[in-house]
Amino acid sequence: MKKCIFLASFVLLFSFGGIGIAQDVSLDLVSDVTVSDLNDFNVTLYEKAIPSFYIPLGSAVEFAGSGYIKPTFSTGDEAFSFNYGLELLRLEIATKDPVSGMKSFTCDLGRFTFSDPSGYVLSSPADGASFFFRYPDVQVAVRSAYTGLLFRDDSQIMMSLADRGRIAEGTDFTGSPRFISEAEIAFPRVFDQFIVLSFLAQTDLNSGNNVLSEGDTVYAAGEGGKFNTQYFGLKSTGGISTASYTAFCVYGTGSTLSWIADTATSGSYQYKPVSSFLGGLNVSVPLRLPQPFSGTSVAGQLLIASGDRDASDSTEGNTDGMYTAFSAMNTTTLANVFSPNLSNLVLAGANFATSLPVSSYRVDGTAGILAFFRPTAGPVSVSGIDPNSTSSYLGTELDLGISSRILSDVALSFKGGIFFPGNAFASANRALQYSADLTVMVSM
Repeated sequence: MKKCIFLASFVLLFSFGGIGIAQDVSLDLVSDVTVSDLNDFNVTLYEKAIPSFYIPLGSAVEFAGSGYIKPTFSTGDEAFSFNYGLELLRLEIATKDPVSGMKSFTCDLGRFTFSDPSGYVLSSPADGASFFFRYPDVQVAVRSAYTGLLFRDDSQIMMSLADRGRIAEGTDFTGSPRFISEAEIAFPRVFDQFIVLSFLAQTDLNSGNNVLSEGDTVYAAGEGGKFNTQYFGLKSTGGISTASYTAFCVYGTGSTLSWIADTATSGSYQYKPVSSFLGGLNVSVPLRLPQPFSGTSVAGQLLIASGDRDASDSTEGNTDGMYTAFSAMNTTTLANVFSPNLSNLVLAGANFATSLPVSSYRVDGTAGILAFFRPTAGPVSVSGIDPNSTSSYLGTELDLGISSRILSDVALSFKGGIFFPGNAFASANRALQYSADLTVMVSM
C-alpha cells in the first residue's frame, strides 16, 4: 500500500512539473543489457526511465527533482522485477555576500546525494540538510541526514549483519536506518595543492528486534549487533609538473558487537572498539601526443583497506579484541567484474585513456589492468575464497570501456572485463569470470 501511494505521488509530481510550472523538464530513457557468468550464462536486461525537473524560484532559490522507473529481467533465475524510486528532491537556497566577511552561503534541504571527500566511504542519497559557508580563506560544510526512508533497492548501505538480513528477508521495503553527521573544512590552494579535512559519523538505528544484545551467551550464526562508526579523513589534490594527483587517507573508529569465546564451547557477545584504515592514491599523466591523440593519458591507482585476520565474516564478525577491518558505509563499484566491498583489500591498477574524433562526434576509450590482494588472511566479501588459504593474491582483471554521444540526445557506452581468480580462491572456483555491458541512453 505504501509503495502504491509513493508511485502515485511520483507520477503526479513529475506530471505537475511538465504542465508548465517547471522551466526545465527532461526524460532520459536507458536500455541496458549485461552478459556475465562463464559457468552459467546469464543475461540481464533493464529499461529505465529517468524523469527530472528544475524550477527556479527567484534568483536565489531553486527546486529540483529526479526519479526512475526500472523494469528488469534476468535469464539466470528467470526473475522479473519492477523498481522505482526518488533519487533527488532538493530545495536549494544560495546567496552571495550574506554577511560581512562571507562570500556565499548555500543551504540544501530534502533528498540528495551525501558523500565524503574520498567518495569511497559514503556516496548515497539520503534525506536531510546541508549548509555550505564560503569564506575568502576557507570553505566549511556541515550536513546531517537520515537513510531509513530510502527504498531497500535504492540504498547501497549494508554495514552490518542486520542490514544483510533485511535484504535477504525481503519483507521490509526500506533501507538500513542510520543517522549521518558530516563536517568538512577545505583550505585555500597552496602551491597548486588543495587540502580537505573531514569528519563523518553514522549511528545505527536498527531496532532491537533485529540485533543481538550485549551479554548474550548463545552464539547466533548470521546475526549481529549495532554497528556505529566514525571516520576522520584527509584529502589532497593538485598537480606536480604535468601530472595531477588525488591522495586521501581515512581513519575509522567506532564499536561493533563481537563474539568473544571464553572456552571452546562457550562465550558471550561484547561490544569492542573499531580501529581501521583506508588510503588511496591516483596519479594521471597526459602523454602530450599530437592530434588526434592529444587527449590521451595514463594513470595509476592504489587503494588499501585494512582487514581483520580473526574476523569470522566480511560484515562484522569480530572474535578477538579490537576490530581492525575497514567498513565503508555503502558498496562501491571497483571494477567491471570483480568488485568486493572495500574491506580487507588492496587494489593496484593502471589504465590508458584516450578521446578520438570520429566524424562529427568523439569516442572516449579506456583500457586498464587491476590486481587485487588482501592484506590479511581474513574474510573478503566474495564467494569462492578457500577458507584454509593464507594466500594474499585474489586475482587480476582486464577492463575495457568505450563511450560516445553519437547525437546530441543519444549516447552509447560499452564496458566489459575478464577476471582471473588467484590463489586465494578454492581450486574449484578459479574459472574465468567475465561481464559485458551495453547501454543506450536517449535524452528528451
